[in-house]
Amino acid sequence: LVTTQALWTMNGFGGVKGLIGDMIVKQGGTLAAFKDLYATSKGNQAAIEALCAPPYNLDRALFAEGSPPWVFSEPPYASTLAPSSLITTAAALRDPVRESLDEEMALYAAKGKRLHWVGPLLPDAPGAERATTHKETFNAQEKERRDADARRLHRRRSELHPAREDVVELVRNAKSVGRRVVVVSLGTVVTSDHPGVGWKAAPGHSITGKDLVQGVVDGVLDVAGLPRLSSMPSRALDDAEDVFDEGADVDDDAAPLVVCAMGQQVDALDGLSLPPNVLCRASIPQVDVLRELVASEDLFVHHGGQNSVMEALSFGLPAVVCPTFGDQVGNAEKLEALGAGLRVDRPTASGADAVGAYRRDVAAAVRTIREDPSFAAAAGKLQAELKSAGGVTEAEAILRAAIEAVAERKEVATLADSCMGMDLSAAWEKVRAYAT
Repeated sequence: LVTTQALWTMNGFGGVKGLIGDMIVKQGGTLAAFKDLYATSKGNQAAIEALCAPPYNLDRALFAEGSPPWVFSEPPYASTLAPSSLITTAAALRDPVRESLDEEMALYAAKGKRLHWVGPLLPDAPGAERATTHKETFNAQEKERRDADARRLHRRRSELHPAREDVVELVRNAKSVGRRVVVVSLGTVVTSDHPGVGWKAAPGHSITGKDLVQGVVDGVLDVAGLPRLSSMPSRALDDAEDVFDEGADVDDDAAPLVVCAMGQQVDALDGLSLPPNVLCRASIPQVDVLRELVASEDLFVHHGGQNSVMEALSFGLPAVVCPTFGDQVGNAEKLEALGAGLRVDRPTASGADAVGAYRRDVAAAVRTIREDPSFAAAAGKLQAELKSAGGVTEAEAILRAAIEAVAERKEVATLADSCMGMDLSAAWEKVRAYAT
């Protein structure tokens, strides 16, 4: 006997229909073609075979309608999932299948399914790790540059406390002297080698992933960077040491600390001119960094991925959201509608003019949130919603209860086997002793 529990890292099942529309239909695909691909994929079928064999022994009926295609049929989406699903958001933030939460819960209950809105599963202790990027291969020249960047920890012109490389400590020290902090992290997909939505890709004739990431960084620095002595745009400057006011005190309260996670592409910093109050890394311990921020003072600029959304709201942080594809678009719209952030959509055109306009839009959004306390207040209300969901503690209690229920059923099955062959009175006494 085993128990199957589903873990759903989206805002409930209702968001999948929009996701499929954005990821497949807008790119010229069809739902029928996607289902056919699922059914004919050798890799997918091999995975199903493995899950239905020991030691997992899942019921093949679980995959009868296809998975993930089950989520694109009529509601209730995902009705072939496990009897119990842990959903890593609060019910108030869900993408609804039905307008009423009670009606939605009843819809799944009728199928023998129970939904648990447990909120984000963030650890209390520091040290949470996550993937840095999906870059898979490096050619000889890229390896040489990557190794050089590793020795200097992916920095160029990032000279804030060069002897101390612990990012969390740098952020903690900045907050101890009253400095504002801006964190920029646009996820692992846009900085990857993915041919459709990665670093070099320009989906829908938009700007490339590289232009998007660097445009966001430039827009943030137009607001939060140290003053430039030159009127030249930063993207036009490669390693210009003389364009910043070297008399400016990077530890001054007026100089925010800007921390950027740039991914592992070797040209991630090419063309950027980074002032001394900026720290760039291939990746950062995002949860630990966000934990140090103050909601009423600081800002998180991210891509709208589910993890980043939940992490930001868990700490009550307002956000500028720069979605690139998929569920990020819907997440950005939701945060803006709830007043906890502003979204800056990916341009629908390419070229220098599109990049420049995007940069200005990012700067305007950063400036607006920095000057308007209502965004932090709205994020704080959502933080309370997530906290009330229970998080890791609630999820652990649900899983323990499921395991104990399985153990109890196993004991009953063992008892039944042991009673086989006994006369009725002896079997009854054995069952009564077990019950007491």
